[in-house]
Amino acid sequence: MNRIKKNAVISWGYNITRSQGLAKKLGFFDYHIKPKFTKQYLKPLNYIWSALSMFSFLVLNRPAKVVIVLPPVFLLYIAHLYKMVSLSKVHIICDLHNGVLRKEWVNWPFINYFYAKSNVVLSHNAEVKKSIDKQFLINSTVLSDPLTVYPNSKSNPLDICIQGKINVLVPVSYADDEPISEILESAEALKNDFNFILTGNYKKKFNDIKDLPITFTG
Repeated sequence: MNRIKKNAVISWGYNITRSQGLAKKLGFFDYHIKPKFTKQYLKPLNYIWSALSMFSFLVLNRPAKVVIVLPPVFLLYIAHLYKMVSLSKVHIICDLHNGVLRKEWVNWPFINYFYAKSNVVLSHNAEVKKSIDKQFLINSTVLSDPLTVYPNSKSNPLDICIQGKINVLVPVSYADDEPISEILESAEALKNDFNFILTGNYKKKFNDIKDLPITFTG
């Protein structure tokens, strides 16, 4: 791998499939900045650690195009700081998700200005675009995720469905505010007639899924 990454997709966190997919499609380097501190009272330090890691990566590698996956919105400030100190022209592409509309992210200083000064702003679906454009006074471009193709599925994602049952697709991210336990209880109670299909990285919540009455897409 070359030391100089001319184009990069940057995200903070573990195994973010959106950034992985963008990097693969665009041919960009996928740079995940993973949290360093796990103890609860030290977790705020992860933002400082991630900010320093991101800025160091940008300065050392000097990418010409930078895709930042938001939230958290700190990436936006660091990307524009890099653009200001860089001696070459830098394109900043913001990939916005509905999380940027949460109260902890919408009112950061100059946030609308930096969105407007970015070269491209993406929204991941048409409904989210409406709220994002209204909130930040921008005109974002919708770029949806492609349907996932699973190994040994004959290139047909619908092979995750079970014939003879009612298939229920439930998009989740396994966040703390999602009713995962209730979904699991429903799947167990209705398993004879229903096939619950959960998206997302199930490893965030489950270590072993072999005995669960749910189809996981991964």
